[in-house]
Amino acid sequence: MSLKLSKSVSILLLMSFNLFGGTIKGIVTDSRTGEPLSGATVVIEGTNMGVSTGNGGVYVIENVPPGNYIITASFIVYGNRRDSISVKKQN
Repeated sequence: MSLKLSKSVSILLLMSFNLFGGTIKGIVTDSRTGEPLSGATVVIEGTNMGVSTGNGGVYVIENVPPGNYIITASFIVYGNRRDSISVKKQN
């Protein structure tokens, strides 16, 4: 069994601080069946940022500073899946 990790990046403006932060969101699924995995853990390596997937395997990590990251999804019995992502500052 293995995990499939989809991701997308969107940028949002934090008005109170006038800073840009990113939102990483996606779905964790079983790579063989495509079934979404609720309760998987998704973390940004080297940070204290992470979440558990909700219904439908969906995850959202908000307020991510611009930069290049490795995100890791894990779920008991499935092991880990790592992928890279870039969060860019909006001009």
